[in-house]
Amino acid sequence: MDNKDDGITLIALIVTIIVLIIISGVTIKKLTEDDEFIEEFVNETQYHEEATENEQRKINQVTQNQLEDWGF
Repeated sequence: MDNKDDGITLIALIVTIIVLIIISGVTIKKLTEDDEFIEEFVNETQYHEEATENEQRKINQVTQNQLEDWGF
């Protein structure tokens, strides 16, 4: 086996680990220091829940109207 091939593999491993450390550091910083990120997530969740409830009300209303039209 040629030593050059092993060296390239080791370098690739080291570069990959460095990239992962950088990415995890940026992610941890973003999640812990940025309150706007969490607030935005909560607001989007509330918006989604309200939209789901509104859609369900519309579906129920259409269903009720259709049942009344059919005589039920």
